[in-house]
Amino acid sequence: MSVNILTEDTLARLSGFVEKRMGLHFPREKWSDLDKGVLLACREAEGGAPEAFADRLLTGLATREHLEMLAAELTVGETYFFREPKAFDAFRDLVLPDIIGRNKDGERRLKIWSAACSTGEEPYTAAMILKDALPDGAGWKHTLLATDINVRSLKKAAAGVYSKWSFRGVPDEIRERHFEKKDGGRFELHGGIKDMVTFSTLNLIEDGYPSVLNNTNAMDVIFCRNVLMYFSREDIKNTARKLYRSLREGGWLITGQAELVEEYFQDFERVSAGQAVIYRKTSGKKAAARAVFPAPPETKKPAGSAMPPAAVARPRPAAPLPAARPLPAERDAYKEAEALYGQGRYEEAGKALEELPPARRGEAAALALLARIRANQGRLADAALSCRKAIAADDLNPLYYYLLSAVLTEQGLPAEAADALRKVIYLDPGFVPAHYALGNLAARQGKRAEADRHFGRALLLLGKMSPGAPLPESGGLTAARLAAMIELAKKKEA
Repeated sequence: MSVNILTEDTLARLSGFVEKRMGLHFPREKWSDLDKGVLLACREAEGGAPEAFADRLLTGLATREHLEMLAAELTVGETYFFREPKAFDAFRDLVLPDIIGRNKDGERRLKIWSAACSTGEEPYTAAMILKDALPDGAGWKHTLLATDINVRSLKKAAAGVYSKWSFRGVPDEIRERHFEKKDGGRFELHGGIKDMVTFSTLNLIEDGYPSVLNNTNAMDVIFCRNVLMYFSREDIKNTARKLYRSLREGGWLITGQAELVEEYFQDFERVSAGQAVIYRKTSGKKAAARAVFPAPPETKKPAGSAMPPAAVARPRPAAPLPAARPLPAERDAYKEAEALYGQGRYEEAGKALEELPPARRGEAAALALLARIRANQGRLADAALSCRKAIAADDLNPLYYYLLSAVLTEQGLPAEAADALRKVIYLDPGFVPAHYALGNLAARQGKRAEADRHFGRALLLLGKMSPGAPLPESGGLTAARLAAMIELAKKKEA
């Protein structure tokens, strides 16, 4: 029996710390894993006594790099392409046709989020499938966001270089079509697929989402697989609620097939899709679980090609969202709208704003809130119009230009978005997220020197701030976290 290096008191406190800061659940029976993770992070950081390293973590004296080292040791980065192929079958055969069919006569816009992407195999797999479903020239605009708490994994993902181990169970045709063989038995992803994915750090427990400002709003599909199992019960419930709010009406959530616990996903409609089970966001009273296409006959596959099917709880109707409680006649409709917006009840929030007197509906704050509501509904043209009205009402507030830039970026209008961001910086030269956003826009257009200039300015400003300082309009992002995101963007650009 192994003996832990850290004391039981320290491990108990660390268990609470990593659950609060990272969402990772380490009960007493897993304290040996926590002990090992701290020891490895301590060795990588500087050596010295693990107790002293743990004390720095617990007293808030640890650096951003130390926290990232600990996250890297405590999170599982092992994954591979087309992991749980039945879930990707559902994505290809049900989810994408549903979204394409519902939007083919509209804006032809599609947003996908891999919410715990690890080293990138999951979002790149989704990108390969998406590229086949939407060939060039189809007129669709798509966004594929990939986030993780582990910066080390994100750097590997952005590089797009993998060993044979990431292809276990994957047909050779996939590797030959999308990768170039490199020295040392490694394979580099082709630029066309790599450029479809945007990587960013995000803590599912601490950070604010959905938000148009970190692009986690109005998603059509969210992959959140094989990470919830490491969270506590309460953190799973909170995360599921935020993921629900991040989806558009009719959007899809794909979890790990070992994470199908009905208690956590009661707001969703449960859908049997072949041999997988996935979830859908529907308003009003949820339907009972239903099969949307029959499961194909079970066939033998090469060893390691898929995880065995998980036992699934018997389906039951999910509880509807609670109805808005009637408020007294003298209620503040704006505050009610804010509260409903925070709950992800966007339709009701918009209706609450409509009850404001005409003069208050025309105030900049109300118009900006309406813009956020419409953006989270995927109504981007309406959101942009509300932003412009907010600016007309208060043209000296940089936040409204910044909100407009986020909407314009999502609309695929980079020149107009950049113009709005330049106005943010004119009004507030120290508005760091605007410099970062300009760098991203330039990088996407291949303007490397311009991107480096904006990223460099952002890093210079961040260097003058406390690492834990929160940034405006960033969903809880701190100076240290944005600095890590910029370094990640520069690595992908290189």
